[in-house]
Amino acid sequence: MERDGLARILATHRKELEALGVRSLALFSSVARKIYAEEARKAALEAAFKTLLHHLIRDKVRVEPCEGSDDVSPWLREGD
Repeated sequence: MERDGLARILATHRKELEALGVRSLALFSSVARKIYAEEARKAALEAAFKTLLHHLIRDKVRVEPCEGSDDVSPWLREGD
């Protein structure tokens, strides 16, 4: 949801929102802004995940096993 879209919804559907019990448009607007921010955050995290996955698949980065971990896959063991 874009911010312009939110303003348009509030402007065109004010009476409907009030009829549904949305008495405080400021509260509705605040919640809508938080939803917008969380959607933007989710999109950024998804993009970061896709980029990291791409780098892992293309072998541009390597993940070392955790210290103290006994469960190391055979292809990650050194000297074998």
